[in-house]
Amino acid sequence: MTQTRRSFPESFKREAVEQVLAGSSLRHVAQALDITEALLGK
Repeated sequence: MTQTRRSFPESFKREAVEQVLAGSSLRHVAQALDITEALLGK
């Protein structure tokens, strides 16, 4: 069974990074955006 990779627009990525840089924890931002912490950490 193959999985398709999700792709995210640049605006989504920028917003996620901005939230982390503003002081939110990786865990909180990742949960809010429905992505893994590892993906957000990259």
